[in-house]
Amino acid sequence: MTADHIRRLHAEWLETTAIPPGIDLRSRRIREAGRAHIAEWDFLRCPDYGGAIARQLLYAERTFALLDEPPYLWVRKAVEHLQALGKPPSSDPGLLAVSEANEVKKSADIRIIVQAGLLASDAKAETVAAAVGLAAPVVEAYATLFFDVLDRKNEPGYIQVAVEAALSRPFWCYDATKVNEADKRLILAGLNGTVADVMALARSSGRSLAN
Repeated sequence: MTADHIRRLHAEWLETTAIPPGIDLRSRRIREAGRAHIAEWDFLRCPDYGGAIARQLLYAERTFALLDEPPYLWVRKAVEHLQALGKPPSSDPGLLAVSEANEVKKSADIRIIVQAGLLASDAKAETVAAAVGLAAPVVEAYATLFFDVLDRKNEPGYIQVAVEAALSRPFWCYDATKVNEADKRLILAGLNGTVADVMALARSSGRSLAN
């Protein structure tokens, strides 16, 4: 998603936190604290915004027509995936892709290769997917929900935050003194090269790919 797509979605979500008239004082204070937290959230710098907002939308007490627009497909599917947890498995291809994207997120080896590939100058979800051995919708879902860099390569500050997030263990706990050097080399290969460069380095370093 672009920054403008995210602004639109965030603005619509903020409407769900509006404080209704006549609410009791205790509930009003809770709502006000929640809105203050939201106001401080630098959401435009979060590469995992799609996944984070999906979790918030899950609890919204209304539907979001905006999610029917193409840029928000994977956010909508992520909400549906969360709604379906604990229910019989779905055959919906979109829900299956989101489920597999969550597995990529959990796999340290595959995740860092996919992230490095998405950072490459020639990166597209299809090319990264083909190189790693995943279905294209899985990488599309992963990119939108957990590492949304494809449409924001021209924003150096945002990409720097994404790089730090990729190298953090756990996510969002970046410490330059604790960076895995092999992971750093892969990420730099993506930043400075092509998808093929990332894959060549991954193979030469003995990284296991999905295929």
